[in-house]
Amino acid sequence: MKNVNKLLFPFLVVFFLCMNANAYTINDTTQVGQGQTNSNNYFGMKEVVGDGFNIYGIDTGISEDNILTLKIYSDFSGTWSSGGLSLASADLFFDVDDGATSTGESDYNYGIALSNHNGFSTGDIYILSGTQTTSCNLLETKTGWYYGEYWTYTNSGTYTNPIVQISSGADTGNDAMIVKMHLDSDTARDGNPDYLYSLSLDLAFLGLTDPTKSKTIGLFLASATCANDIIQGTFKVTPNPVPEPATMLLFGVGLVGLAGLGRKKFLKRG
Repeated sequence: MKNVNKLLFPFLVVFFLCMNANAYTINDTTQVGQGQTNSNNYFGMKEVVGDGFNIYGIDTGISEDNILTLKIYSDFSGTWSSGGLSLASADLFFDVDDGATSTGESDYNYGIALSNHNGFSTGDIYILSGTQTTSCNLLETKTGWYYGEYWTYTNSGTYTNPIVQISSGADTGNDAMIVKMHLDSDTARDGNPDYLYSLSLDLAFLGLTDPTKSKTIGLFLASATCANDIIQGTFKVTPNPVPEPATMLLFGVGLVGLAGLGRKKFLKRG
């Protein structure tokens, strides 16, 4: 029986690791449409234009020092151009007030620029105000191109154009670190994405500092400014308590005392 358990344990470890490798914190379940309607005046929801813009999912995590990490898995390289049309990465939008009931672009109160545009810089974090740029704003005058014109709110069943870029907001003076990695075709993730975008930022940059309160954060991201694929979802965070200076001082004094005691005993033995 012991030998059987020894054989079974490595199998279970590999099994659960594979499960974790394939699962996303936020899965891409949001559909977008092209503005086409049917007899019931219902916007036809589907992914628009090909695999090159796919988002597969987002993983989230928080370190002990309150660093929020986001890992975005996508097929979009970050830039695309053809026939006079150029596309860039869409910006990332946060709702830190009531992410579980977010109903529209006005509810997103923070944004991170994922490309340089109109005075907004890649990696900078902004407090949003007013309305933001949609895929329709950018591409409605471009003939012969499909783009994501509509997405459904999570709780009201109505529709609006997907937001893709920050157009109104104040720079917080804080930055997010962004790293893009090209992934191998055999990456052990759902859908085998081509790219991984890793973002990290302090929770304090989003105004989240109270360790006694859990917050539900809403996320919204279009892979590109065409919004041919978008992802929307929520996750919960609870900031970790930051040690007080006095506590750290006592801890340090204690360590010094222990070190001195050990040295004294060592000298006596000598």
